[in-house]
This record gives sequence, structure tokens and C-alpha cells, in this order.
Amino acid sequence: MWNHRIVDVSDGVEEPIYEIREVFYNSKGLPYAHGDAAIVGENLEEMQEVLYQFAEAFKIGRAHV
Repeated sequence: MWNHRIVDVSDGVEEPIYEIREVFYNSKGLPYAHGDAAIVGENLEEMQEVLYQFAEAFKIGRAHV
């Protein structure tokens, strides 16, 4: 399972840097990895769906991966 989540990628060294990324979950539902930040789609409708998923990430909140 995966979804888009807000991830702090600053590693605590500087001011926080947040990105929306794909976050992947293990069989127990715990996040274990995340992908690169990007908006990708084969057409405009698919890209619009990704943007909708990004908006949903703000409702879910930050992932602690």
C-alpha cells in the first residue's frame, strides 16, 4: 500500500524542508520507505489526479519514515 504524505527531508540539520512524496507501508500498515518528490502522469487527467492526492496529503499530515 502507498499514498502521498508530507515528509520532512531536512534531516534536522537546517530549517525544515518538506516535500510531498509517495510513502510505502509494510503489512502492518507502518511506513517503511518513500519515493522521490514528483508530479508524473501519462496525460493531464492523470496529473490532475496526482494533484488531488497531494491535496489529500495535507489532510493526512506528516509521515515519520
